[in-house]
Amino acid sequence: MAGADQHRIEAALAAARDRTIADWEDAQPVPPDVIWRSATARGHALAAAALAYDVGKFAGQQTWCEIPFGETDPDESGRDLPWKTDVAVEIQARPPDQGQIDRLDLAGDRSRARVVDYKSGKVAKR
Repeated sequence: MAGADQHRIEAALAAARDRTIADWEDAQPVPPDVIWRSATARGHALAAAALAYDVGKFAGQQTWCEIPFGETDPDESGRDLPWKTDVAVEIQARPPDQGQIDRLDLAGDRSRARVVDYKSGKVAKR
């Protein structure tokens, strides 16, 4: 979605919202309708604002999502990833031994990188 226009982002977000609401309502009780609809609308608005936030683009940017690192078993999904997943990745804030990067943007010449959220520690296989 990194290169998607606002219309495509909104369509994907609306579809995800509708699936999530239906799944949630099928699985458990929900608050009264006016409260439930207000809560889901606020969640949708927050997600839309976060996805529309312009972080800028690097020249020749490549973007990856859900990238594992520091795993004991290399990734065999066949995805074109920026590195071997069994190699440690140093993150200046705190060098974790393993985890997952939610979004990585790399400049075409690999001189700059942007990490948008990551989780460290053991990543659940499911």
